[in-house]
Amino acid sequence: MILGEELWPRERDLIVEMLFKREKAIAFDFSECGRVSGDVCPLQEIRIIPHEAWQSPGFPVPKYLRSQVVEMLEERIKAGTLEYCHGLYRNQWFLVKKKSGAYRIVDTAMKYNAVTIRDANLPPNIDEISDDFAAFMTPLGLLRHTTLVQGATNSVVQFIRVRQTIFKDYVPARARIFIDDIPVLGLYSKYGDEEEVPGIRRFVLEYVKNLDLVLADIERAGATIGPKSQFGVAGLKFVGFPTYNDQTEVRAFLGVCVYYRIWILSFATKAELLYQLLKKGAVFVWIQEHDTAMDQLKLDLTTAPVLARLDVSKNAGLIILGVDASLKGWGMVLM
Repeated sequence: MILGEELWPRERDLIVEMLFKREKAIAFDFSECGRVSGDVCPLQEIRIIPHEAWQSPGFPVPKYLRSQVVEMLEERIKAGTLEYCHGLYRNQWFLVKKKSGAYRIVDTAMKYNAVTIRDANLPPNIDEISDDFAAFMTPLGLLRHTTLVQGATNSVVQFIRVRQTIFKDYVPARARIFIDDIPVLGLYSKYGDEEEVPGIRRFVLEYVKNLDLVLADIERAGATIGPKSQFGVAGLKFVGFPTYNDQTEVRAFLGVCVYYRIWILSFATKAELLYQLLKKGAVFVWIQEHDTAMDQLKLDLTTAPVLARLDVSKNAGLIILGVDASLKGWGMVLM
């Protein structure tokens, strides 16, 4: 787990103490992963169109990975997220190597996605289908999932709905939902670093109270968070900028910049070197000067006045929504 570098020593101790109190809401390995209570969310069901069952051939497991794969499967069977089955369906799966060197089991969901009815709000009572719908063949035999399958058509929508139920008392005032992340909000003001008690600032204490409430509801729901969670950090990077290897990628980046150019001081001067790469017949050679120019534009895009926290307090001023539309699409931006 990661604690913010900006925290004072006693503030770090406070967060650690609170996390120990809420340890049932934290899973440090797969065996500790929680299961959302049926009182919070009933069993998820899938609506499908008429179709014939399929038996897709599997990808062979390399011999040197076989023991590792068996260990992963046995771990999931023990945790209850996989179970043995006997059915008509068989789906493909494969392994993806993580940055850590470990492997992730990934289902190829194309077959069952093709016959799943896409729905943003599944009704509570629908006809059940075979539990073996997402089964796959493994070195241990035919297994099926007992949880939402990553990559399935409606899994993200269902997962977010479950989280909305768990955090209904705290969204959006104390927490937000962003796919599989749970940003717990701090305060807009640091109160001038005013200390609530010696060594613990007022705004940090209020953040810890919010965090404790959120973790308590996670624990009561039977769910868990992972060991990569971050607490008390000044900010999180949700979406970054890619590297640029050709004119197409540079043109796409400049397209974003142009949209906000009226708020970027001396935009034409800052972007001149990048535009030179787009000239007809220009040889694409990326040098340090291009990095410098792009870094400056990234900074301009991600700091005020281009990007700033939305202040909805009573005396904050007007919030203007700019909109545009055509026969092919529409768009909007807060200004």
